Amino acid sequence: MSKFINSVKVGDVLTILFFIIVVTLLFIKLINLPEGEFLEIETNNESIIFNLEHDIQKKFSGPLGLTEIIIHNKKARIKESPCNKKYCVHHGWINKINETIVCIPNEIRISIIGKNKPYDSTNY
Repeated sequence: MSKFINSVKVGDVLTILFFIIVVTLLFIKLINLPEGEFLEIETNNESIIFNLEHDIQKKFSGPLGLTEIIIHNKKARIKESPCNKKYCVHHGWINKINETIVCIPNEIRISIIGKNKPYDSTNY
């Protein structure tokens, strides 16, 4: 143990501290994402937008059957889906801008959006 302590240099300590600070700042920034105002649901080549202020429980049709989506307390989730592995159901609640849940087998996507839609390289 004393060999290890003797081999640690000042630069090693500074590098480790730098990475700890960077990771901590990135973590804080990701935690504090703004909450969204709307839920966008895409299915069957159509897009429907719901206000997160209103509690809603609706079913949407996909190739495999009906997927149930819930909006409650300004959060949204997929409650039930006919897909096999149910990753979309196990994802849980979303409420921050740009959070998305996708049910690939049933071709349904839900995303939290704000008043202005952000543009990125895929839709520019």
